[in-house]
Amino acid sequence: YVQIAENILAGQGFARIPGQPTSIRPPLYPGLVAAIFAVAGTGNLQAVRLVQILLALATAALVFELGRRVFSPRVGRYAAALCFLYPSYIFFNFTILTETLFTLLLVAFVLLSVMLVQKPRLMTALGCGAALGLAALTRSVLWPVPLIFCPLVALMLRGTLRMGMALPAVVLAGYAMVVTPWAVRNTKLQGVLTIVDTMGGMNLRLGNYEYTPDDRMWAAVGL
Repeated sequence: YVQIAENILAGQGFARIPGQPTSIRPPLYPGLVAAIFAVAGTGNLQAVRLVQILLALATAALVFELGRRVFSPRVGRYAAALCFLYPSYIFFNFTILTETLFTLLLVAFVLLSVMLVQKPRLMTALGCGAALGLAALTRSVLWPVPLIFCPLVALMLRGTLRMGMALPAVVLAGYAMVVTPWAVRNTKLQGVLTIVDTMGGMNLRLGNYEYTPDDRMWAAVGL
């Protein structure tokens, strides 16, 4: 992520090696790191960690609102405290990885989904789709979600048939507005349809190839 961020700042594009554009990673987290470097200085990882702590605070606030809306303010407070104090989440705030940003965007998407079902509005639907798109551009595991989510929203929405058809379409439009430019860039670069990144095949190989170093490590400890 740092290599890509540094090349973005140097005007070399989204690349691990200068002059060689890549699709190996989703774009949002390296873009965030590059933006932080632009303000705090290239290579300033402490500034990245500080921003991630602030993102974690924002996530806790969203978790509170989610708990309050679905259950009660008391549940929201407990959920926010558990979220902020969860040991693994505290650890991730100090790593240069996507988890902190992804969790914020994922919780934002879930909250907007709840808001959309509770009080259907066009802007809420648009924001819901955009949040999902941003989360997918942080970790590509989410990019197929609209195929399931939009029909599900249509079934859950109360109101007229027109609204039940229009709002899922707006969710999809918000998602497409965010993801499509990157998907077009990747597809042109790779010469084959590539929505977010090219890590899928590599992860499949690493997870199943018997000579992957991590596989031997897990086997050694009986996992």
